[in-house]
Amino acid sequence: MQIENKVRLDSISELYTADTLAKGLKVSRSMIYYLREMGKIKSYQISPTKYVFKREDVKEYLKSVGYAVTD
Repeated sequence: MQIENKVRLDSISELYTADTLAKGLKVSRSMIYYLREMGKIKSYQISPTKYVFKREDVKEYLKSVGYAVTD
């Protein structure tokens, strides 16, 4: 029996920080940083210590790890 992972992206904005992404995906902020460092989720640096993530990049990552993504 295979469990299907699902996530709804309508609750996640178009552009967000590691904190808001972690909250939306129900994972830790450290996990978001790890995924960014490993190149799993594309990020954009807006200051020396601040990164933002685009909704489309997150959607692409979620699909690549087997989530059924609904808009």
